[in-house]
Amino acid sequence: MNKHHKDNNITVEMAALEDIPGIIAVLEENLLINKDRSVIGDLEQGGFLIARHSVEDLHDWIEDKENHIVMVYKEAQKIIGYILGCNLSVLSSEMQTKIAEIQLLRDISATNLVLYHKQIAIKPNQKGVGSKLLQSFFDFAVMKGCHHIVCFIVHEPILNKVSIGFHQKHGFECVGLVQIEDLKDGVYLKKLRTN
Repeated sequence: MNKHHKDNNITVEMAALEDIPGIIAVLEENLLINKDRSVIGDLEQGGFLIARHSVEDLHDWIEDKENHIVMVYKEAQKIIGYILGCNLSVLSSEMQTKIAEIQLLRDISATNLVLYHKQIAIKPNQKGVGSKLLQSFFDFAVMKGCHHIVCFIVHEPILNKVSIGFHQKHGFECVGLVQIEDLKDGVYLKKLRTN
């Protein structure tokens, strides 16, 4: 199933290779390094991304449908937002170690399929796009048999308040903090309804 949500000119669907330039454009608009960092309060209230992904990474993730999820939100065939995720098993050993530092996640991932929610980004001033992307991500995760989703959100040196509020609104709870290089991240967990 390629299309997950369709409403007139709006679709949420699995990304195709031709979507990579649109994903990169949305990513670049949201990267912290591309924003005015002189006013920390603006960054905390506006949200930001830390990780840049290459065209090659996106290509590999789109092609590897077994282990990765790359979804896009399109309006009139133009990419307005995207969401990235993967199975825990394909994360770097450093990321797997950080997740294992939290007892609850160690216990859950030992007996359940857990999906890692890597990133979500939308163009500025687009209301409801993130919620539709995240709901489509949840639906797909349930379809794959996942019981939980985990994500990391920056807490220090700049608190990503927008991302925290967004994820909490959608049922994520902070279950711990981890240090990754010079960042302190909150580790957020969402239990999926798997009826």
